[in-house]
Amino acid sequence: MTAITTFSTGTPVQLAAPNQVIGRISQHYKQIALDGTGRVQTLTHANNGRFYELVKGFYAKTGVPILLNTSFNRMGQPIIETPTDAIECLRNTGLDCCVFEDRIVFKK
Repeated sequence: MTAITTFSTGTPVQLAAPNQVIGRISQHYKQIALDGTGRVQTLTHANNGRFYELVKGFYAKTGVPILLNTSFNRMGQPIIETPTDAIECLRNTGLDCCVFEDRIVFKK
């Protein structure tokens, strides 16, 4: 399943996915918000490079061509903005690891 066959939205980024797109996603995966909404962003190698390769690799291993992207913060806390913030969140939550541009940091 590719972005073209999954979404067919005609645009790489949308503020909110049309209902028929959410319906097609939810038939196969659970990557939608609790209220049944979602935001679709399609990727290309030319525009997204390493992130595209990450999603492609995830698809090859799992058969799921979709990643859920959500805000990175603890409930009631501001969005994570720095690597230091991310490490602090890692230490104080149930996260297993943080992925940075060039490394993965695991909780010990």
